[in-house]
Amino acid sequence: MIIGMSKVDITPSMPMKLAGFDFRRGHYEKVGMPIFCRCLVFEQKIALISLELLFIGDYLDALIRDKIATYNELKKLNLQLSATHSHSSMQSANNHSPRLGEFSATYCEDVANKVITAIKQALLNQEIVTVNKAITSCDIAIYRRVINTKGKIEMAPNSNVEIDKSAHIFQFIRTDGTTKAILIHNHCHPTVSADNILSGEYPGVVCHQVEATYANSVCLFLQGFCGDIRPNLCRDNQFYRAHFDEIIRIGTSLASRYLKAIKTSIKIKEESVVVYSERMVSLPLNKPQNWFELEEYKKSQAQDDIHFEWAVHQQGLLNKDAIKSNNSQQQIKLCFLNINNILKFIMINAEVVNHYQHYITKNIDPSILGVGYCNGMIGYIPTQDQIIQGGYEPDLSSYYFYLPATFTQHVESCLKQALNQIIDEN
Repeated sequence: MIIGMSKVDITPSMPMKLAGFDFRRGHYEKVGMPIFCRCLVFEQKIALISLELLFIGDYLDALIRDKIATYNELKKLNLQLSATHSHSSMQSANNHSPRLGEFSATYCEDVANKVITAIKQALLNQEIVTVNKAITSCDIAIYRRVINTKGKIEMAPNSNVEIDKSAHIFQFIRTDGTTKAILIHNHCHPTVSADNILSGEYPGVVCHQVEATYANSVCLFLQGFCGDIRPNLCRDNQFYRAHFDEIIRIGTSLASRYLKAIKTSIKIKEESVVVYSERMVSLPLNKPQNWFELEEYKKSQAQDDIHFEWAVHQQGLLNKDAIKSNNSQQQIKLCFLNINNILKFIMINAEVVNHYQHYITKNIDPSILGVGYCNGMIGYIPTQDQIIQGGYEPDLSSYYFYLPATFTQHVESCLKQALNQIIDEN
């Protein structure tokens, strides 16, 4: 395998409001740690980018792709953009509620230019590597949905629901035996702390620790299908938010576990094959409200509530004279990537709940890893059971993401069918 690697600082040069939590106020107080763009280029064909941001917003995704199209040496690359989903970092979408984070076109421009720089740097240091793989566990992860005594869903730790705690680690080794890059994939929300301090959260700490251990290397982190999984920080069966120093502690502990696993990694036999496929998949929504229905809906909501804000936004997208509302479908971008039968990813522009990784592992191919927060962001994709139960992922989150309506129960069967099709065809 031939790879190139790079790492570029994307810490904002201006005061900004952090993304991820509605209740934060004001600009971030300090930089707890710089945030980075990390890039791996594979076989002179695939550029895999990991940004320590909340999302890859549709705005940033389009901006980067438009810029790359102007460079002859870059435009033929297959570009995959992912975010680590740090809730102590920046927003890059202008089509969601500002409660999810401050959008800055200036900052997005800066990030886009630095992504270009990162890709160029990676192309300049390509070399032959062999690949070792290790599998361990992300032991901090826990399911975050519980049915309470009133039959309602609340966000609380639930160890009774099986989740995928696996962490997959790929080590790319130069011909001289040194490590050129590490790729880490696990499923867990980076929500250790809500302190108003900028950082890459626990994935940033993990990457920093790994890079400090392996000199002249880059550690790229891919966030999995963690829509309903978060760190198991709880007291009296309730989650709590820790302070910034706990991000360092948890990230360091997780890095130690991953570094220990790397020492026992096994060389993987590779095949000379690069397969890529993508498609747009339509997922079913409940019937969106028309302009007049939204007007009535607003009357039942407080003006400072997210539901009122959402209704105002939806009205702005509609023609007042139109009888019908928007189309009852939401499109997602579904991508399948196979590099030398070593790295196999399903990449989706959404916050995908962990059930879908279980489905891929048990029913399709256990070597395929789901990666969320890629190539744009539409919001959460829940399961049928979660839609029936209610709660943040299937219901409340749709207002923050400005979806025209919530998903119907058929979303699960539709997504599973699409997963089977794109993988079977390749």
